[in-house]
Amino acid sequence: MKYTEARDELDELLNQLCDGDTSINDFLENAVMVAEARCNVKVSKRPHTRKLCLEFWKALNESRIGAPSTRTSDRRTDMNENTGASAEMPRYKCHKEVWALKLSGVAPVNQDGTNWLYPEDKRYAGFLVSAEYMQKHKPTVGGYYVVYADGYKSFSPADAFEDGYSLIF
Repeated sequence: MKYTEARDELDELLNQLCDGDTSINDFLENAVMVAEARCNVKVSKRPHTRKLCLEFWKALNESRIGAPSTRTSDRRTDMNENTGASAEMPRYKCHKEVWALKLSGVAPVNQDGTNWLYPEDKRYAGFLVSAEYMQKHKPTVGGYYVVYADGYKSFSPADAFEDGYSLIF
């Protein structure tokens, strides 16, 4: 029973972390308290977060609590659904600088698939993109035409782009 309660509490803590309702430090502090209170597992606190996290998960596995149940956010575990694995995917934070224009229009030019993309910012003229670009990226109004430092051109939906990038002045 105590392991089930611990699993449920950890599951809720992970959901809060994934939804952005708590910081990693608060998650770790609360998770350690759950492990120590519910499972009588002593997790020594080290200054390095990664070591603490690894030690905590090792203690959980030794206590047979196991990884959090599948109730946790799908965005962290969806790659593993066919294998039955429940490990969280590694997380990354973007640190790239890109050039981008928010789109106000997408218009076909002719039957070969070439399209005009029209930036929302009227200081920039519309421009042509190839049929290959359209087939691969499927840009839509409101999203962003993105050019990376190496010249690669892409498209990003507005929510994903605006969550990951801030305008540099």
